[in-house]
This record gives sequence, structure tokens and C-alpha cells, in this order.
Amino acid sequence: MENRTLGVWVTAIINIFISIFILAGIFLMAWNLYHFLTKILGLAYAKEISEYVNGFTHYFKNKKSVGPQDIENLQKLVNALNANLGDHKITLSHSLSPQENFQHVNDAIQDLIKNEETQHTFFKAIIQLVKDKNEVLNGIQPINDKHVEFAKSLFEFSDYVSFKKIAALALKDTVDKKGIVNLLVEGMFKWFTQTSGWFFIGLLMFAVGWLSATVASITTKIVRKKRDLKGGGWLIFWAWFMPLFGFIFYPIISFSYILRKKA
Repeated sequence: MENRTLGVWVTAIINIFISIFILAGIFLMAWNLYHFLTKILGLAYAKEISEYVNGFTHYFKNKKSVGPQDIENLQKLVNALNANLGDHKITLSHSLSPQENFQHVNDAIQDLIKNEETQHTFFKAIIQLVKDKNEVLNGIQPINDKHVEFAKSLFEFSDYVSFKKIAALALKDTVDKKGIVNLLVEGMFKWFTQTSGWFFIGLLMFAVGWLSATVASITTKIVRKKRDLKGGGWLIFWAWFMPLFGFIFYPIISFSYILRKKA
């Protein structure tokens, strides 16, 4: 009887270690997925940001009346854009009337959009201002939380998505929303496969734990030669179908068995 009790103790302790291993694997996978999901959340608003950029590019074209405050805001906006446009800066001219300056900025923006080498630079500059919730830009084209979340997520994935390709689709007269989503999904997959080492470590731990649980259950069944149908049956059932919960509760079953025998 003492040998039998010792065997139950050993089995219970082994199962506790397997439980910890499985739980650690699940925790690593869950943590990595959570980290991933918090980064990609904003990309769900690709449609909204496409419409936003499209609306912004038409703002100058549709501006009918221009006052002194409009010119002041225009200068601030141009300065903010120029900080991210590199060598493709937009300039205002004192020799032009306010209305002509608006038309001049519109022409400059259209030139940036039509040029394949500069359209992504312009798009990235706009997204940066959206991310920063630029006050002047917000006055021209209201920025909401969805726009900001998209901008943050896009910059998180900037090494894995092509701004050039996204800009080409977002700055069309008719925005290719489906194409943008496909590019973002491709970028997310690249990010996940290249940076999610902990997820795959967790998956490996879970798989090893599950395999260990299965081997342990079969071994226990063979060793006991079906004498302990309750313990062996429970163990095999939990090992195959519920490795997490099985190896939490089976040690409890084992200890309960020991305590009952001692009582």
C-alpha cells in the first residue's frame, strides 16, 4: 500500500510540473497574441483613413473664399508638412493673392500625388500629422480617434508594409480599399512571423506538455495494468482531450485519494 501511495504522490507531482509547463506555454502564446492585437487594432480603420486623405487632397481644390486666418493656417500646415516632406517642400509666395496661394498649394500637392516617387512621401507626411493630431490639420479636416489609431498602427508596422504601395492605392481618385487591406494583412503576417518568437516558443511548450501528458497517461495505464481504472481512465481522458484542465485537476484527484487512504 505504501508503494502504491508513493506512486500516486510521484504521479501527482509529475502532473503538476506538466501543468505548469502547459500553462506557461499558453501564457506565452496569449501574451504574444495580445501584444500583436493591440498593435494591429488601428489597421481595421483603413477605410476611414483612405476617405480622410482623399478628403484632405480635395480641400484646397474646393476652397471658395480665403481670408487672412486661412492664409495663416495654410502657412502653419505647410510648415508642418514640410517637416516630413524632405526635399519636396511646398512654399507660399508673397507675390500671390490668398486665393492664388491656395491654388498654388493645391497644384503642389497634386504634383506630389501624381509623381510615383513622391506620393508615398506626401502620404507618410499626412499620416504623421494625423498621428500627432496636428491642430491645423484637424481644423481643415477633423481627425477622429479611428484616424489616430490607424496612423499609430501603420507606423508600428512601417518596417513590414510598403508606404509606397499603400499611398498609390489610397491617393487614387477612387480609393482601392480592398487593395489597402490586402497590403496591411501581408504586412501583419510578415511582422508576426519575424517577431513572434515567444509565441512559437509557447506553442512548442504547449505541444511538448501535451505530448508528455499523453505519454504519462499511457505509461500510467500500462504500469497500473488497469487496476486503478478511476485514476488511469481520468488521466487518459484528460491527457487527450483537456490537457490544461486535466493536469490541473488530476493532481487534486491524486492527493484526494491519498488523504482518503490516510483517513
